[in-house]
Amino acid sequence: EETIRSTPRETQIGYTRPPDVDGPDWEEQNSILERRVVRASQIHSCSVSTCLRFNRHRQMACKRRAPWPLSAEEYVDEAGNWSPKRTYGFMNNFCPAITTTLLCNNDIKLLTNGEDTKDVMWYTTSYATKKQSKNNNVSALMAKAMLYHENNSNHLNSILEQNRLLIFRCQQAINREMELSGPQVMSYIMGYGDCIRSHHYVPFYWFSLQKLLEQTFPELKGAIDAQNTRETTGDVDETSLQQDSILDNAAEHTSSVSCIIKEAVTLEFGKEGGLQTRASQIEDYCFRGTELNNLSYIRFILDTYEEHVPASKRIQRGRPPHKRSSYMLQHPRNNTYTRVIRPPGHNTLPNFVGQFLPSSKDPSQRALHCASMLALLVPWRRIQDIITNEGTWEERYDEFLSRASQEEKDIIAGVDYYYECRTAVMKKTQELENNHESRDEERRQQAE
Repeated sequence: EETIRSTPRETQIGYTRPPDVDGPDWEEQNSILERRVVRASQIHSCSVSTCLRFNRHRQMACKRRAPWPLSAEEYVDEAGNWSPKRTYGFMNNFCPAITTTLLCNNDIKLLTNGEDTKDVMWYTTSYATKKQSKNNNVSALMAKAMLYHENNSNHLNSILEQNRLLIFRCQQAINREMELSGPQVMSYIMGYGDCIRSHHYVPFYWFSLQKLLEQTFPELKGAIDAQNTRETTGDVDETSLQQDSILDNAAEHTSSVSCIIKEAVTLEFGKEGGLQTRASQIEDYCFRGTELNNLSYIRFILDTYEEHVPASKRIQRGRPPHKRSSYMLQHPRNNTYTRVIRPPGHNTLPNFVGQFLPSSKDPSQRALHCASMLALLVPWRRIQDIITNEGTWEERYDEFLSRASQEEKDIIAGVDYYYECRTAVMKKTQELENNHESRDEERRQQAE
């Protein structure tokens, strides 16, 4: 630290001519240039105008988390954690080749499968997917808009016009407090929408399947309740899409299904002109065509989609249509709708509605995890088919893993990776909390 502080900082180092690569002392001159550039651009200095911010403890702290941990040597441990050699806590990571070539500030990040990478993965995923944040001030904004509406709507005699104006004012009260980026504003003006997606997403009502498991196998109810409590009061701020209501229908035409969970209530006209409810994903899967016998639940949702069968089944010119599979006769809409099989190589992914799938690393959730993976990845007509009466969930799950495909193993690994990233975030947060407390203790001791 004393050596660095005593070395003068050259602000115009970026305009320096690089050493001659053909010179006899190129290595020595290049090493000297590296130290000069590092001194000029890689030393972090905390100031109120750059990085010092008030933290949750109302203390001024560096938002870049400087000073960084010291390390006498570079290392990468078996858990994937790494650190460069650092003997001065305010020196940024840098790549020597970039430093001596571009003569500017740079940073490096080693992306292993360690906790640092999982922490970054959690952050980037949350940022890219724009998960719902807490709306603590929405009620106050709505109340303010409501008060203004009551005081400035006496000139309207029509109740319909008053309600229309109320909705408009509430919308404007919320929109004017939103923080929008410039590219997002231009995207709205040009009509491009909220985002550009490379894949097509279909809703996957996981909560309905979880409810079916709970009702069919009562021994899983305790694990499901524990997961619901943990997700509701978790340490990590995350918002899952919760359904307001769950309808449990055991219709007359579904005698072979123990219970059918409705994800949504959709009314449509039946064959005789009366209203009937829309079938659920579970009902669609149980009464799928015989051509789709070997499809698992998740592959059924991803590899097929529902299409209305017109009254006149005309043969039209053009490219050959995708393969179709009719529902079984027990399905309430077997004559009006069919399943279309997507072509190979499609880019459809599931959008899980509800809480995330249970972890395999949590002993209290182990049986629920086994049952959930079997329900997702093993073909079945009745949910009871995923396990035999003789074996346990663990034995049935191990048997499935012994013959599972690489894609199925990747799905299971992806479920665990979610929890590994969340654990890394919680651990990183706790480490920062402990570092802050230790620094406060050092300041108090120095003051005394």
